[in-house]
Amino acid sequence: MKKRIKIEKQDKIDFPFKKVDNSEIDTDLVTVKQTMEILNISRGSVRNWTDNGDLIKHAIGGRVYYKRSELSTVPKKLK
Repeated sequence: MKKRIKIEKQDKIDFPFKKVDNSEIDTDLVTVKQTMEILNISRGSVRNWTDNGDLIKHAIGGRVYYKRSELSTVPKKLK
């Protein structure tokens, strides 16, 4: 018969996550509509570029956002 090993409750683990201020998130993330306006492209193009990996989407609470800083590099990659 195998002996059971008693598992001790582990100590609390501190993860090195940076607390982000909501104002940082609001200014850096843009909606699909804002992305369309910034890049001067259609909604279909936004979706195609996302599916191809040219745009990286960030889903938060069931909504899709794009980072404004990443949008400035997209037209250069596609030309």
